[in-house]
Amino acid sequence: MSLSKNHCPLESVEQQRLILWADHKKVGADTVGSFLFAIPNGGSRAKTTARFSNEALRMKHEGVRPGVPDLMLAVPKQGYAGLFIEMKRAVKSLSRVSPEQKIWHKRLSDIGYRVIVAYGAKEAMSAICEYLGVEDVNCKFSRNRSDTSI
Repeated sequence: MSLSKNHCPLESVEQQRLILWADHKKVGADTVGSFLFAIPNGGSRAKTTARFSNEALRMKHEGVRPGVPDLMLAVPKQGYAGLFIEMKRAVKSLSRVSPEQKIWHKRLSDIGYRVIVAYGAKEAMSAICEYLGVEDVNCKFSRNRSDTSI
């Protein structure tokens, strides 16, 4: 089944689905969500009103950087320092990786992080499971299962 633009969830919805999954996905004694967090660099902060202009300026002064990936899994595994995830809509033709994102992805990869672009929550779930070495083909919730330790 092919998703159209009108039927493909927004990136934000995909990311929320991933976080909901992560907050329930047990790996050892912890959940994936215990180590997965959002980096508030995206979004629309158009300078159309003083309120938004002030917010955009404040965030810039606080260190918001265009192109930084959406999420980080702060778990060193497989020789990597951690996993950065750039979330996109599930339909690749509806999303693109910006030049700034490509620069950040390379920069982070070059210093020892794994960086992935995930087209939809399911792709991100699979990438996280693969990264953590969790043998769970569908990466579904596993509340009653004892997986390997994070």
